[in-house]
Amino acid sequence: MAQIKKPEIQQAILDAAGKMFREYGYHGASMAQIAKHSGVSSANIYVYFASKLEILFTLFDPWQRARLEQLEADVMKIKNPRERLRFILKTLWHEIPGEENCFANNLMQALSTASPKDKYSRELLFWAEQKLSMLIASCLPEERRYLCERGSIAHILFMAFDGFAMNHKLNGPSKRIDHSVDLMVTMLAGSHPDPISD
Repeated sequence: MAQIKKPEIQQAILDAAGKMFREYGYHGASMAQIAKHSGVSSANIYVYFASKLEILFTLFDPWQRARLEQLEADVMKIKNPRERLRFILKTLWHEIPGEENCFANNLMQALSTASPKDKYSRELLFWAEQKLSMLIASCLPEERRYLCERGSIAHILFMAFDGFAMNHKLNGPSKRIDHSVDLMVTMLAGSHPDPISD
């Protein structure tokens, strides 16, 4: 007979896991610790989640979506396209990697040891790349918006994000972030700054 899943137990597992991932990282948080802090047995966790990776994705997906939605809302308040682009890149590469005790780094830790059988879905990545492509394109002169077609620029920017997230966890924020952002702004928007809007 199948066990009845209780929403409050599932939420207790997620709350405990979220705290453990933020405090100890993905590799430092064991399923036994998550079970202990959620008040359930280790075996009972597997009634709700197939793996620690699934628990992380259940937490990470809404976190990343909300963070990128907030980035979009913040960007729309900036009039100058070049400054909007700079804000997007600085947030993506500098702010988000350090937030909530480097929570984004948990995904890098998890995926570094995942295997094809771990059922990793790229749906969140595709959504995030589409969101970022749209944001970047809105900052570029019309003749340069082709750079955002097919999501390749966003894919590259997220690969850089992964590196910044790992570096932030190991060494703190990048000391070259401003130079990196300025270089990417020039590469994407062109060498001539847009006039500053009033």
